[in-house]
Amino acid sequence: VDGYTSTLAVQRSGSVLSFQPVVSDEGAAYAEISGLPPAPTQLAACESANFALYRDGTVWSWGMQANGQLGRHTTASWSGPGQVTGLTSIVMLAAGNGHMLALDKQGQVWAWGANAAGQLGTGGLAESAVPTAVKLPARIQKVAAGDTHSFAVDDAGRLWGWGSNNFGQLGAASAQYSSAPLRIHTGFAIGHIDAGMYYSVATSSQGEVFAWGWNGMGQLAQGGLAFSATPVRIKALSGITRIAAGVGHALALSAEGVFAWGDNRASACGAVPTVAVQTKPHRVFFA
Repeated sequence: VDGYTSTLAVQRSGSVLSFQPVVSDEGAAYAEISGLPPAPTQLAACESANFALYRDGTVWSWGMQANGQLGRHTTASWSGPGQVTGLTSIVMLAAGNGHMLALDKQGQVWAWGANAAGQLGTGGLAESAVPTAVKLPARIQKVAAGDTHSFAVDDAGRLWGWGSNNFGQLGAASAQYSSAPLRIHTGFAIGHIDAGMYYSVATSSQGEVFAWGWNGMGQLAQGGLAFSATPVRIKALSGITRIAAGVGHALALSAEGVFAWGDNRASACGAVPTVAVQTKPHRVFFA
């Protein structure tokens, strides 16, 4: 998983490695995270904290505790690995900039960390250092987190969102933020969803791709830079089976390969960095 200050990976042996972003002639510097149980099934990272999910449904965290994002009470500004208490039977994690979401087997969503834009969905703006249940009217199948906004997809493929909405990234044109979940009327059943810094992307159950929110770096893939508070279809893409949203760029996978669009200043879209913005999907070719 790609974090804000490092990249995390699981070795075949089950140990977790943290790679530094600076690459030398000898390769990227890395260190093994000691104190973690082996073989996590999912890794996640927000700006200053890291997380590991295990087959038994437990979640472990390590890193900084600036806004309670470790999910456990600690007075230290930095903490090594420890189990996030109060969580059982977790099957999925989603990381924002300073907040976390967890989904359990019963379809209940839990949230903790920063909450200045209501991204925890608790109805208020107070941060939380412990996981708090998000009140949703249906059983949830998937969760996703942008920098300061959050999503949940229920059994019927309906979308629920909360948190910041200053660029329409929730898909609702009303408030600047929502501290409680809102039903987001997309007009289609959600297949997959992800979110970046002020934008969101989703697939329909038929593999169509839609995007909405901020578009300053072409994240909506419409050929221009105008933002949209309602989902717009990316017509060049079809049959998409998986999507992922970075801070300012997005990726889509189909049987034809990987497509990218958005911020390419660091070649995140697979093009030369002189092409700063990809406003339409670009096929990424691998050597």
